[in-house]
Amino acid sequence: MDKGIILKGVGSFYTVCSLNDKREYTLRLRGIFRKEKVTPKVGDIVYFNKEEETIEKIDKRKNELVRPPLANIDNVFIVSAIKNPKVNFLLLDKMIINSLINKIKVHLIFNKIDLSNEKQIEEIKEMYSMYPLFFTSAKEGLNIDSIYPYLKGKTNVFTGVSGVGKSSLLNKLYPNFNLETNSVSKKIQRGKHTTRHSELFYEGDNTFIADTPGFSSLSISGIEKEELWEYFEEFEDFTDCKFSVCSHTNEPGCKVIEAVKNNWINKNRYESYLYLYNALKQEEENRY
Repeated sequence: MDKGIILKGVGSFYTVCSLNDKREYTLRLRGIFRKEKVTPKVGDIVYFNKEEETIEKIDKRKNELVRPPLANIDNVFIVSAIKNPKVNFLLLDKMIINSLINKIKVHLIFNKIDLSNEKQIEEIKEMYSMYPLFFTSAKEGLNIDSIYPYLKGKTNVFTGVSGVGKSSLLNKLYPNFNLETNSVSKKIQRGKHTTRHSELFYEGDNTFIADTPGFSSLSISGIEKEELWEYFEEFEDFTDCKFSVCSHTNEPGCKVIEAVKNNWINKNRYESYLYLYNALKQEEENRY
């Protein structure tokens, strides 16, 4: 059997790139998968029979995302626009946390810097200095090349809300993609969904790139509220609180709250933490 990676799925057919000869094959699932209600994802490593044109086995996933629906991702590049549409920091933090929960390395791209000023860029650097940051303009072709070294030999996903320029960036990085792009609605400040499904593209040197549909909402899953602070890396130096079990929300003697008051932890990031903590708390209460 040949070994490959699923590039896309349309109906009951899957396009698989062979890791042996790097050719693409259109395959169907064996009936046993449907009986067991197993649904492959883009990024799944599979074993297939070329003669029968069937997928015979799916490897165990090292990670997977629900939204976008992908598996076995090494790097996530979360694309935001500094303006048009403006950054939704809460949604950005949700995407970061969901990636970290799944042990996917996070990179942040802030596109459309041609519409921004230096103050906005410095504020973002302060908030997210713990992650690799890229400030780009797909329209002007600025700072695109700085992304390449992080992609080689990895399976990478570009994700973010609609209209931030994911497809435009990918077209600059890899002109052969020729992905459809669209503008942002001036009325609602959202982009139209030009990417309709998740798809991987093979770029040589074992490098795979995924473009994904944009979205406007997301929830955190896979952790309890007590674990949330671990995904805010800037909290780590301020957890020696008065109480050994501290939620970092309202307790007296909380070092995290003190750090926020002293501007050692960014206030916007802390507000994201509070919102997400309370959302997880509400979900927990609804389960009982």
